[in-house]
Amino acid sequence: MKEDLNIANLHDLTTILDKISHERIDRNLIEQYIDMLLTIRVSKFNDTELQSQLEHKIDTLNIYRITLQRLNNTFSDIILKKKQEIYSGQTVKDLHQPKYKLSDLEEILGKTRQTLNNWTKSGALKSHDVEGRAKFVLESDLKAKYREIHEKELLIDDEFRNKYEYKI
Repeated sequence: MKEDLNIANLHDLTTILDKISHERIDRNLIEQYIDMLLTIRVSKFNDTELQSQLEHKIDTLNIYRITLQRLNNTFSDIILKKKQEIYSGQTVKDLHQPKYKLSDLEEILGKTRQTLNNWTKSGALKSHDVEGRAKFVLESDLKAKYREIHEKELLIDDEFRNKYEYKI
């Protein structure tokens, strides 16, 4: 009976690993896989073929674990670099343009804060978010949105910039 349980666990483990490798990597599937793996590791296998299959699946899991660690490190490095570029004033794409706080756009565009938040969440208005600072929109994005709403160009002169420009 114990051997039947081990074979069933190995089958379930293999099924979960196949889902992880062929579909998308899902945290719940990985957790299920690890639970199964721990259950099977506790059990003893007398059959060398089953033991060999298990070792192969463990090696595959270790490859996934290492890949996920590398992806996490890469994403963390990229995010940290971008934050440092923004904080240090270095140019990130077009961030050298004049910037305008989302709160000032209510008056400029004549829309509510909720509408502006909905647009930024949906991507209809591109905003930038820096920790510890207000959300802001680049001048080119502000002009484009103004043109879309009012079907005319937004006149931005020194007086306008003195009143609204966000100095980070």
